[in-house]
Formats: sequence, C-alpha cells, structure tokens
Amino acid sequence: MKRIFAVFNSGGIIPFLTSTHLEELAHHENDVVVAQRIDFIRRIPHIAFPNDALDDYVGGPLELRENEMGEVLTHSKASHEEVVAAVKPSVTSGYLSGRDFCERFEESWMANRKMLSSYALRQNAEVASVTHFSLPGYGWDDRFPDPHEASVLRPREEARLMFGHMAGWLSEKMQTKGDHRLRSNSKVTDQMAGKLYSEVFEESAQLHTLNGNPVENLLKLYEVDRERLPPKPTHGDVGYEAIFIAQHRIFERRLLLPSGTLRSSLRQDTVPSWVIWREVDREVKRLAHAEGSSLMDKMLLPFSLYLDAFEVDKRIYHCVRQAAKRCPLVKQIEQKIFKSGGIDALASSLELISKRLPS
Repeated sequence: MKRIFAVFNSGGIIPFLTSTHLEELAHHENDVVVAQRIDFIRRIPHIAFPNDALDDYVGGPLELRENEMGEVLTHSKASHEEVVAAVKPSVTSGYLSGRDFCERFEESWMANRKMLSSYALRQNAEVASVTHFSLPGYGWDDRFPDPHEASVLRPREEARLMFGHMAGWLSEKMQTKGDHRLRSNSKVTDQMAGKLYSEVFEESAQLHTLNGNPVENLLKLYEVDRERLPPKPTHGDVGYEAIFIAQHRIFERRLLLPSGTLRSSLRQDTVPSWVIWREVDREVKRLAHAEGSSLMDKMLLPFSLYLDAFEVDKRIYHCVRQAAKRCPLVKQIEQKIFKSGGIDALASSLELISKRLPS
C-alpha cells in the first residue's frame, strides 16, 4: 500500500472515479469493508472525476454516452477521435482532494448504499446471467433470416409450450454457469427464467395480429430497420440495434429532444462508447460462465478512451484483446488496459505507468 500512495503522492498518477465506481465500492455487504474503502479514498491526494453539474454528483457511463451523442448531433461527420477530443474536457471536469471528495459526496454515496446495495448486487447477477446465454439455433453469432426466406408463426398454444421449454433450459444454464450468486438455486432461476419468457410470450403475441412475414414483423415490433443492419446480419446484430434504439427514449428525455431525433440522426458506429461496449460485450457472451461483475466492467470500459490507463479484471482483459483483433477503436484502448492482480501487482503496474507518462 505504501508503494501505491508513493505514486499517488508524487502526482505521477491521478485516480479517476465515476458514479459506477462509487456504487460498486459501496455495494459490499460488509460495513467495515465499505468504511475501509472510504478511508482509502479520503487519503488519496488528488482525484479526477466527471463533474455532473446537473445532478450535483459524480457522472458515469450514462452521462458519457449522452455527451457523445450530443457531440455527434452537432457534428454529424465527426470521427471517433474528434468526438473523444471534444467530450474529454467534460469527462475530466472534476478535480478534488480525496478528503474534499468524500466530504462532498459521501452522504449521497451512503444513502445510495442503504437503499440499493443488496438490490444492485442481486440485479447485476441476474441481468448478467439472463443476457449471457443464447438458445441453441438462436446464438448471437448465428445468421438472422433474410427477408425473402419463408417463416412460419407458431400457433399461440404451441408457442406457449415452446417458451416454457426455453425457460427451463435457461434456468438450468443459470444454475450451472450463471453468476455464482445464482448457481444451485433452482427456485430463484426458475422464477427469473419463467418471468422473462412469460414477458417475451406476451410481447410476441402482437405478431399474431399482423399480416406478412413473421420475421419482418418481429423487426418492426422492436423498431429495427434492416437498412441499419450490416449485410447478412446475425441475431446479435439485430439485438444490439434493438437495444440501441430502445435507449434513445432515455437520452431524448435527458437531452430535451423531440421523440425520434436520435433515431433519425445517429447510427451505432458513430458513438465511440457504444462501439467499445458492444464489441467487448460480444466477446463476453462467448465466455462459458456469466459473472455479475462483468456488467459494471463493460459499462466502465469506454472511459478508457479518455484516460491514460485503465485497470480491468482478467475476463475483460481477455475480451478486449479478442475484440481488438477486429475493431480498430477497441485496438486503441488495448495498450491502455492492465489486469488486476493484488496489491503488489497493482503497485508495480502503477509505477510503470507513472514512468511512461509525460510529467
């Protein structure tokens, strides 16, 4: 620990914190551990953070993507590098000593812990596990049907039975390869999988009221235009586009934009933080097991575009290395990331980073 603080005290490295870091640090179930973490932060001489003036708090991934989208709306032809350069001042806009940082934010931080700590831990485990596994024949890397391919919509009762089998399959997967908090807990996984596929079944019922190709109707249901998809899209390509479009409503409210503005003006590949998240998420889904911790790590990873160095766990490190082979933007952050490995390893990494950075 002395070596770490020696680097911090030298000014060679300034730690960077976001709201997501604070949430993750505060969500430990042991109050003593949380108090130790706050004390550690209080002792850091300098801390950088995104200053979210709107909410008078520390900014996070939501504000980062919002700022990028705002920049792309203003400069539609901007490259990834130009967007990052324009947004960077807002990312590193906050600067306080550790003591002042805690005095300013600790009360809100602890209120969040009391209300959301156990819920957030459980939710991360559930979301990571539910979204990790794809059904046989419907994998995210499998090809999505072309518009001219014949497709048949199953009768309602047959579909209900099929979704029931899907729920059982997913529950078994989560018990054996889901987040460790869910493994061997059939009651919880049965409830989660049953709820998910019950909602999917009810949502898909709308398809029975529509004429035409069921696959094309499915795309319309999720507001996905084929023209926005790559040639010969996969199920994953369709899924990411559906998520991207669904999130527009959140950002349109925050940016005070008319409904539909972002859909008509933005594409996935124009938003740098989205590209980083999407391409690394593809690799995470190829891992055998799901982990709730990966959910936050993926959310935080886009900040590596704006920083000199970024610590990740071994799972995300592996996924970044794989994604960098096919994505130039991920390739840009590959040399910035380093793996977690205990106090001594962290101290050594920080010392090396401090030496290579310009003073």
